[in-house]
Amino acid sequence: MIRNKIFLFIFLLLFTFACSSTKETTKQSNSPDEEVYVFDDVSDVPDVDTTSHEAVEVILEQKAEPTPPPPVSAQTVPVAPVLATVENGYIVQVGAFSTRDKAESFVKGAKNTISYPLHVKYIEKTGFYAVQLSPLKTRKEAEKVRNELWKNAQFSDAFIVPKSK
Repeated sequence: MIRNKIFLFIFLLLFTFACSSTKETTKQSNSPDEEVYVFDDVSDVPDVDTTSHEAVEVILEQKAEPTPPPPVSAQTVPVAPVLATVENGYIVQVGAFSTRDKAESFVKGAKNTISYPLHVKYIEKTGFYAVQLSPLKTRKEAEKVRNELWKNAQFSDAFIVPKSK
């Protein structure tokens, strides 16, 4: 009889400790893995005919300050902020795509929607093609542009990244 009680006691102890979580298991299950946000939804962008010889303007990196657009009355289009020409500043990113084709398709569909030039840049760290505006000198200017872009549903995911040196 005592033997059965000891066996039952040991069995209950093993069952209790084997089914409980350790602190390490709890820590691992509560900490989410780092997520990378990618939005490849280009359903609003018209299909691109890849067989045509029409050139699509995609600027990979711009080293010199672009020529300013022709003067327009202040009532029709807001004045674009001054672009950063030094190795600092802030960039408004409007998209990240897994392929260059998707990024270029987005640029082609969006170029008539906004007055800012869009650039496709490959980000080695993430392996994605980022669609970005030209660098701005201050974060305040970048926030102003980003907030303006947020008014358009197509750019509701726009965010600011510091320009890497």
